[in-house]
Amino acid sequence: MQHPTPLPLELLKQVSRSFYLSLRALPSGMREPIALAYLLARIADTIADTSAIAASERLDMLQEFYAAIEHGSASADTSTHLSVHANATEQRLFKALPDILTLLSKSSHQDKIAIQKVLHTISLGMRFDLEFFPDETSGKVAILNNEEELNRYTYSVAGCVGEFWTELMFSHLTLALDKNNMCQLGIRFGQALQLTNILRDCGSDLRIGRCYLPKTLLDTAGLSVEDLWDGIGRDKFKPVLSSLIHRTLDHFDAAITYVCLLPRDQIRLRLACLWPIIIGLETLLLITSTSQNKQLKLSPSAVSKIRRRDIYRILFASLFRVSSNYAIQNWARRLRSKVELVLTELVH
Repeated sequence: MQHPTPLPLELLKQVSRSFYLSLRALPSGMREPIALAYLLARIADTIADTSAIAASERLDMLQEFYAAIEHGSASADTSTHLSVHANATEQRLFKALPDILTLLSKSSHQDKIAIQKVLHTISLGMRFDLEFFPDETSGKVAILNNEEELNRYTYSVAGCVGEFWTELMFSHLTLALDKNNMCQLGIRFGQALQLTNILRDCGSDLRIGRCYLPKTLLDTAGLSVEDLWDGIGRDKFKPVLSSLIHRTLDHFDAAITYVCLLPRDQIRLRLACLWPIIIGLETLLLITSTSQNKQLKLSPSAVSKIRRRDIYRILFASLFRVSSNYAIQNWARRLRSKVELVLTELVH
């Protein structure tokens, strides 16, 4: 007997436990469109990251996949071809693709347009990865040229998600807020999370030939990409790390402003936004603490990830702070101060 394909939220729980928490907290009208967008983005991400397939072929498959999103149906060949190279969780995603696309086709016109728009933007970031960076097995490394390139990239893969989230928020809720201002804050919210991921995953990205730390920053510090892999003195790397972490912290400040502007009676919405911010700030603290080693080596094993029990601690603590802007701002301020203190201590 064949089991029915899980509903989006049930499937989401299998592929992303932390994002699932925020989705469950959201007001009901926002849950399904955001879940659909996330699942489709995860499928696209799996296509882009499947190193067993040549980059040129992955680009063609991404194009085919996004055509399916536009038309509301996917060919059996696409799902079969992808599932051959997928792990068990990813295979469940591909198996559910027809049902996900059916749900997308049944979404309201406004939701469907918003989902298609954000996925198109995300696809540009994925195409950039495949076209700009060398093949994962080539042994070569490419690096972003400057901070403007980094800004464009973080917008295309995450900032646009904050914008999309905000668009849905205004279409499903009655909010007496400046929509344009909230969208701009939402973009920075997404960029804060992506910059945190870039700093956390620097070693594993280098292993597959990708360096998102801008060349202009490395040049200023007198560093090369090879230095990052071979091992560098923390004093030499400190200006690079400090610049990127302060940029990330400033984006997190915008994210906190975003949460505090939300109506206090929108508890579920405020919680859904607050959790990734605090988790992100604590991840930044782990990254800076790891960098206290005298000799840094950005290897794939050097990944800073907060423990599950710390996530539960954050969830519990948030319940007592979510209604108070002062409590939220103070919580974020204390975490920022801890990060800045560790950065200051790096040179001593």
